[in-house]
Amino acid sequence: MKPIHETDAKIRQVLLSECEEVVAEREIQEELARPHLRYVDSKKRSKEHWKRILYIVRLFGGERVAKIGKSDQTGILREIAENPTQSGDGGVRLPLWKAMREYLLVEGESRVADIAAYWESKDYKNLSRQIIESAIKRHRETFSVRTRKRERVVFLKTTEEGLSSSDDD
Repeated sequence: MKPIHETDAKIRQVLLSECEEVVAEREIQEELARPHLRYVDSKKRSKEHWKRILYIVRLFGGERVAKIGKSDQTGILREIAENPTQSGDGGVRLPLWKAMREYLLVEGESRVADIAAYWESKDYKNLSRQIIESAIKRHRETFSVRTRKRERVVFLKTTEEGLSSSDDD
């Protein structure tokens, strides 16, 4: 029979060795954590950029994007043109409230009349002030309204993370 104290000593040595391995792994994790977190953050931002690109592609339509694509140095618009199913550009018009959000991201706070005039020029047919007001009311988490000189002005609400983006897709 093996002496108990020798077995205990071996188990004690394994325990101490495992503790050293945990410390070594923690050091590796700490070393890799910052680059990994930067990667995760970058991937999240890239996904948001991509989503916004697809919204704008749906706003402009395929023909106009193809023309813009000629001046695109990155090749992203060419990639979208070559893979229309990936881009979601199946000719489906962007919902009005998302289109309004894109407009306000570019223009900042705007009068309802200015929003209506812009989108009517972009083939949003039969667009009335009431339809815009309805979109604002249905998406209160995204839009806010204030009155200035008896004119309603729309702007985007902000959250702690930045601008409100209340869409699901």
